[in-house]
Amino acid sequence: MKLITFANTLALLASTIYLLATQVAMALPSPETHLLQRVNHTGTIEEVFPQLEAEHPGFTQSVASISARPDDKSYDKRAEGVVIGQGIKYLRDLHLTCWLNPHSCGRVSRSYNAAIYTCNNNGIKLGPDCSVIANYAQALRNKCSFIDGFYDSTCEGQAWDINNWNVNVYKDKC
Repeated sequence: MKLITFANTLALLASTIYLLATQVAMALPSPETHLLQRVNHTGTIEEVFPQLEAEHPGFTQSVASISARPDDKSYDKRAEGVVIGQGIKYLRDLHLTCWLNPHSCGRVSRSYNAAIYTCNNNGIKLGPDCSVIANYAQALRNKCSFIDGFYDSTCEGQAWDINNWNVNVYKDKC
C-alpha cells in the first residue's frame, strides 16, 4: 500500500513540475536499488520525462489536461484565489483519502463562495489522497488565474487525471 501511495505521490510530483515548467530534479526507485535509495535526474521536464520513460517503462504523467474558462469578461463562475488557497491548505492538512463514488461529483471544499469539486467518471469507487486533490487545485490556481481590474486574482478551471477523474475550481454559493 505504501508503494502505491509512493507511486501516486511521485506521479503527481512529476505532473506538478510539468505544469510549472521549471527545472526539475526527480528521483525514482529502480530494480537495482533499495526502495529508499533514489536515482536522480536533473534537467528540464522535456529532458527528464524521456529518461524516466526509458529507464522505467510505464512511467507516465498523472495530469491529462488543465483547462481554464476563456477570459471573456464573464466573472460569474470565478472564485477568489485567496479563498481557494485556504481550501487547498485545508485539504493538505487533512491527511486523509477523499473517496469518489462511481459516476459522481462531490464538493471537497467550500467557503466564502469558492469551491473545489472532484468528479469520478469511472464505474468504480476511487480514493485519491486529499493532498493530491489539493495539488490539482493548486495547479488550477497557478494556471487558471485572472486579474479582475484592481481586485485580487480569481480562478476557475478543470484538471483531468489520466485515471478519468477530475478536479474543478469555481465560484459556488455557500
